[in-house]
Amino acid sequence: MWSRQTIHDLNASLDDSTKLQQTMDGLSDTLSLKSDQLKNFEKLMVNPDQSLLTSSQPSEKLKSVTKDIARKLDKVQHAHENALIRLENFDAERGRLIQYVTELETWIATKENTLLTIEKTLRVENMAKCKEVNVELLTQRENIEQTKDHLNGLCRQYHASDKLVDLTESVTNLVKKYENICRLSARVLNKLEEHLSEQYNMSQEKFLIWKKHSAEVINDCQDVTGEPHEIQSKINQLKSIIDDQPKVEDWLNELLENTKCDIDGGKIQEQLAKHQNEFKGRVEILTQKN
Repeated sequence: MWSRQTIHDLNASLDDSTKLQQTMDGLSDTLSLKSDQLKNFEKLMVNPDQSLLTSSQPSEKLKSVTKDIARKLDKVQHAHENALIRLENFDAERGRLIQYVTELETWIATKENTLLTIEKTLRVENMAKCKEVNVELLTQRENIEQTKDHLNGLCRQYHASDKLVDLTESVTNLVKKYENICRLSARVLNKLEEHLSEQYNMSQEKFLIWKKHSAEVINDCQDVTGEPHEIQSKINQLKSIIDDQPKVEDWLNELLENTKCDIDGGKIQEQLAKHQNEFKGRVEILTQKN
């Protein structure tokens, strides 16, 4: 009766690690006690002098009962070992998943800090890093899906275990954090591209204004006639344009930095090359005029 009920309780608890653990509690001691009792009884059977048996030889029926008890005890022992292995596997799988979720949460937090720093500074040199983080996040999606699948597998095997409640909540929060950081990455990348595009347009506008002004000065200086003060004024204008060279070079360098980000599909590279050639041409003409 005891063996049948014990095996039934173990089998009925296999999908609930908590209940299975409760069923297992004390079972090892009970098995050990019953095993010792059986061994002592068997010793009495083979040592008639110490036995309470009225006959010097145990009956066949008694031998049969003893064997049946031993067989049932062995079944319980076998069921106990299987249940123990199942509990160990559950704890190991749960432990590994908890650790992996923790590692992913730490990784996401690190990437979030990186993106927030980029969003605050919006520097040109951060474009490559922002794109790198974006790619890493897309690559990580498969691991997030595998984590969900792993949890679902544990839930199918141990659907009644309350030990999975906290883990399920952790995985759910992990998925939310991942989706949130993916949105953050897309937002920061878009914001950075818009900012760099604005910076490029500003630098280009400054250069075009200088280009137009220098062309007007050069055209005005074509006529070298007039009063000495008029000629000197033209010379001063030429010098002023030439003195702007470092500032114009800074604008072109800003344009160059933006082209490293490869925004606007490479069109900026073509525009920059044109601007640089125009700048060199202007400087040469101004130098000759001066």
